[in-house]
Amino acid sequence: MGWSITYSNNNIELNLYYERISYEVYATVSLAGHFNFTIDEVIPLEIMRKYRFAKDESGVKKSISELKTLIMQYAAPFLNGDKRAFEKIMINREKARSEQDLKLIEEQAYEAWKNRDYVLVAALYQSIE
Repeated sequence: MGWSITYSNNNIELNLYYERISYEVYATVSLAGHFNFTIDEVIPLEIMRKYRFAKDESGVKKSISELKTLIMQYAAPFLNGDKRAFEKIMINREKARSEQDLKLIEEQAYEAWKNRDYVLVAALYQSIE
């Protein structure tokens, strides 16, 4: 168990979570209960890689402080309700989903090719046109 705190302003919600067992501190942001994103989708990946997750109870306060700084620096458009910022995340999610779908089709086509099931190979590749 841990805790969570929700900050609301107009249609924006920022949720901060703490998991006591893993010492994980993370956040989500949403617009009017829709467009719910984890903060690592909002903050650039190269920045999140530098974020230090707490390894024990003593590191939680510092982890919260670092996350607060990152949220203030990178999540301002979301906290201000900029719908374009939320739409950009949705587009990125859809792109990632499409890339995963394409990879799965390629793997299936490769297996079908190895099994000499050329009809299936053709059907799989036609499905991505």
